[in-house]
Formats: sequence, structure tokens, C-alpha cells
Amino acid sequence: MHCRLFLVLGACFPLACIGVIGNEEPNRDEEGSSLAAGDSPKPAGCRDEVLSAPTLRLLSPAAYMNTLNAVVAPYTRVVANFVRPEEIFVRNGFRNSVSGTVVTAEMTDVVFKNAQVAAAQLAANRGAIDARCGGTPTAPVELDCVTGVLAQIGRRAFRRPLTAAEIARYQDAFKTLRKKWGFEDSLRALFVRVLGSPSLFYRSEVGAAVSGRPGLSRLTAYELASALSYAVTDGPPDDALMAAAAGGMLERPAEVQAQVGRLLDAGRLDGLANFFKELFGADEVLTVSKDAKRFPAYTAKVPELLLQSYMRQARLLVADPASTFDDFMIGSKALVQKDVASFFGTQSAATDFEMRDVGVTRVGLYTHPAFLAVQADDLHPKPLFRSRFIVERALCIPLPPPPPEAANAEPDPDPTLTPRQRFAKMTSTATCSACHRLLNPISYAYESFDAVGRYQTKDDAGRIDPSGVLPLDPELRFSDMRSLLTQLNARTDVRQCFVGHWFSYLLGRGMPDNESCAARSAFARFEREGWKIQSLLREILGSEAFRLRQAR
Repeated sequence: MHCRLFLVLGACFPLACIGVIGNEEPNRDEEGSSLAAGDSPKPAGCRDEVLSAPTLRLLSPAAYMNTLNAVVAPYTRVVANFVRPEEIFVRNGFRNSVSGTVVTAEMTDVVFKNAQVAAAQLAANRGAIDARCGGTPTAPVELDCVTGVLAQIGRRAFRRPLTAAEIARYQDAFKTLRKKWGFEDSLRALFVRVLGSPSLFYRSEVGAAVSGRPGLSRLTAYELASALSYAVTDGPPDDALMAAAAGGMLERPAEVQAQVGRLLDAGRLDGLANFFKELFGADEVLTVSKDAKRFPAYTAKVPELLLQSYMRQARLLVADPASTFDDFMIGSKALVQKDVASFFGTQSAATDFEMRDVGVTRVGLYTHPAFLAVQADDLHPKPLFRSRFIVERALCIPLPPPPPEAANAEPDPDPTLTPRQRFAKMTSTATCSACHRLLNPISYAYESFDAVGRYQTKDDAGRIDPSGVLPLDPELRFSDMRSLLTQLNARTDVRQCFVGHWFSYLLGRGMPDNESCAARSAFARFEREGWKIQSLLREILGSEAFRLRQAR
């Protein structure tokens, strides 16, 4: 086992011990077979991958809605009035995590209601699904019609062809329904069963056994098609990807890479863009309020516009082949329009978003107003909350929750001390210092942004000093937020952390060991190709870690 201990936090925060020592032969894949064209060789000395276990993954609310619409949309011009489920429990910062996501009673009710809505649409447009179902089919044709529509709808709903046993079971159900009801009502009830099936709102990542390796499985072609599509688009596989799965075109890495490239070029990148939204919780900007007297420019439409700015920038990071890690961490440009330009420290008369240079006072997504506004109350910023994101999201150093007594702690009232000195004294106790050695310096830099994300040089307590010293190895001295992020951007551990977050998000599991073969291979390609984000994504999505599963 391999453990790492971050000495800057003392002995209280060891990272999880992950990774196993195994075969280090560089030119063999996890099955022990010779590498074929398109495979990446293992980096010398890397550790064998700790693979994900076979599982069923619950679709996120957005992915579930995209799936329902993909089932219904080809057959009707009427927009279905579906009920959107509430957001599911979030674990490790990502909504698509395998652990911690369960079907609640509310979700069950939503699934049933939506199945009824979709079933009514499909039954009314049954002729568009299968010509034999148009009008009222004669008795001899009914079962053929049912079999035909089941094949089409089942394939779209389950992202794979129905098995013979499933078709037989649904046929038997239709025969039973038909004894009591008319044809259309029976067909609608049958659709409710299909669209309310767990096979729609769960997706399988179980795989098929790998010959010669007991306990190891590889995602089937249809499972891999779904995994790729939901990762990139947050929706089900399109017809081209389903055809590739049906035609055996997803058997080797080069073929998978070709499909990844096609999906990236197609521009439907909600799944990838959501990574950045969830990494920072940026969508919470829609739920936070600000004091109208203190911030009159923060009108009711501003939160939605800030989120649009953030998400458009996130999409550019994954859509533009030239986008790099630097653009994410220290990019000097942002998308603004007239109602939100002032929050970025610039001006605009544009009604639509335009790219502006804002690098004088801020850089990258860690200083985007959408994120900063979330980590604040209605009047004041919360610099410690903001700095925690740097520690945990940029440096991958896990922090425990604050001790109970922290809620009632008060700074020293000594009038000879500045607010910064009083706060430093309050957090210097043994209980607090382990975490606050990291949190405090970063929070000083974040004080340069107010509760709505605008740059400021002084607050209610006086002039702000955004400089600090971060006790890393080597020590990091900075003059302001830009200086801090620029230096963090150059650190290898920060870039490794970024790679780890992408593995966690795309595989729906915890962070990988940085020394694992998959992580080292991804990092090597990331570095080799100029830290381009698409290069990293192509490597992870085409990796054996993405395609293989290890039995429990």
C-alpha cells in the first residue's frame, strides 16, 4: 500500500492509502496481453490500477431528463411537460458519484409521473414509431406492432437492444392488459412499464468477464457507449454511437478515441462542462441572496447571467482544442455583457456575452463572480470558505469540518490589533492551527473580492492586505490573488490534483493514486501535449481504467 502525508497539516490529515504494488511490465495492458495500436504503454514503475467495481449508476436529474426527451422527441413535435426531479445527494463534490446516490420516494414518484406523460405521447404517435401501429391495427397485427415499438422504444430507453426474455415478458404483459382495455390504452400502459423501469434511470457498468482474468470485467459495447456519451454530453448515446456499439467498433482504444473525438467535435458537451460547475458549486449562485441596499446592481437577473457567463466559459475550456490548464487557473479573459460587466471590473454595452480581458484584478475560474458570490453571505464575503476550495480542489488536501467550538469563537477585541491580526491570533490555537496555517493566507487574498465578487482594495475594517505566505514545500509567498494562483498554477501537485478530479468525475468514484498507471499515463499525455484539457480528457476516456471493472 502507498500512503502520503501532508506535513504542512501536521499528523492529523493523512490521505487515504490507495494503490497496490503489482506487475510493472511497461508494455502490457491490464489483461496481460500485448498492447495494440491506440493503447498507451504503462509508464515505467507505475502501480497497477485499483479499478472501479461493477455497478449500476443512477442518472443525475439532468441526465435523466435528457434521456426521457431522447426517447420521446423523435416521434412527436409536442414538447413533453415532464416533472424535473430534485438534485440528488452530492458526494465528493460530484452528482454522478456511484456512492451516495439513491432513488428516493420523491424520485420514484417523479419517474412514474414522467413515464405516464411520455407513454401518452408515444401511444398517440405510435404510427411514427412503427407503421404497423398506425390507426387501430387488426388483432393479427397487434402483437407484431407491439414487438416493433418495443424494439425501438426499449433500445432508446435502455440504451441497448431488449433481450429476448424482456420482449417476451412485455408481450405477455400486453396480452394481459389487452383482455381488459382497448389497444391504445394497453399500449400506453405497456410504455409506462418500460419508461418506469430501473433500466432507464440507472445505467449498467457491470461488463462481461475477461478471458483468463477471473474477477475482471470489461464494459460491454453498449455500456461503454453509454459511459462515453453521458460523460461527454450528459445524455444517452446518439445513433452513430449506438451503431458503433452494434457493429463492434468499440473494441479497441483507437476506435474509442475516434468516437470521443467525434463527440467533442459535435459540440454537445454538457457532461464535460458540468465538471467545472460541480467542482465549484457555481449553480448555487441561483439560490443565494444579496442585500439590495448594499448591492443595488445585483438585480434579480444577475445570478442567472453570472451562471451563464461561468458555464459558457466552462464549455469553452472543454470545447476548444487549444484550451489549457493555464486558461482554467490563470486565464485573463471572461465572458461578460452589460448587466454583469461591473462585477468583473470592466464595462460592456453588449446585450449578449462577449469576451473581455479582466486580468488586471482577477484570473481563472477561482475568481469568477459566480463562485465568489456563492461563498459569501448577503453582506460580506466568506474568505475562509473560498480558501477551502483552493486547499481541497486545487491542492487536493482534505480538511475535516471545523470543531464545534469554532461557531462561537470571537476575535480578540484588543483595539491595537488589526482585524487580520485578531483573526490570526484567534486561529493560532493547537486545535485550529493545523488547518488555518493553510486557510488563513489564502483567505487574506480572497478578501480582495466582496460578497458579489467585485474587486475591492478596502472593506469596512479598512485597507485590505492580500499578501501572504503559504506553508507548502517549497514555501509560497504571494502579493495578491493573481500572484497566488499564478504560483499554484506552476506546481506539479496542483496539476496532478486536476487530473485526479477528472478521473473522479468521469469514473464516478474517489480520487486515484497519482502513481497509478492510468493517472501517470494521463498526466504524461497532459504534459506532453502542452497541458491541453482535451488531451487529458481523450486519455482518460480511452483508458483501461474507464473500460475495465474489478469484481468486489
